Amino acid sequence: RRMLKKSSGQSLIEVVIAIGILGVALVGVVAGSLFALKAARISRERSVARLLVDKKIEEVRIVKDKDPEAFFALANRTETETNETQLAYTIKTTYTTQIVNQTMKVAVEVTWIDGGIEYSVEQNTILAKL
Repeated sequence: RRMLKKSSGQSLIEVVIAIGILGVALVGVVAGSLFALKAARISRERSVARLLVDKKIEEVRIVKDKDPEAFFALANRTETETNETQLAYTIKTTYTTQIVNQTMKVAVEVTWIDGGIEYSVEQNTILAKL
C-alpha cells in the first residue's frame, strides 16, 4: 500500500472561511468608521451652535448696556432668526421678565436638523438693570 502524502496547499473550504472572516472584520471597521465620522460631524455642528448661542447672548448684553429701557421693553417676547452656514440653524431668543424693569431672563436656543434628527443647544442668563 502506498501512503498518501499530506497536501501542503490550502483547501477551498479554508480559503472561503478566511475570506468570510476578513469580510466580517472589514464590515466592522467600515461601520465603526462611519459611526466615528457621524459623531465628529455632530460634535462640529454642536460647536457651531454653541458659538451662535454665545454670540446671541453677547448681542443681548450689548443692547442692555446701550439702552436698558429698550432692552426691558423686549419683555415676554420671542424672536426667531435663521443662520445659514452649511446647515440652517434656527436661533430662538425668549425674553421673560423676572422682576419688572429690574431683571430679565434671556433664553437662547439654537436648533438644527441633521439626518432627520433635530438637535439643540440652549443657554439661559439673567440680566439686571444696574
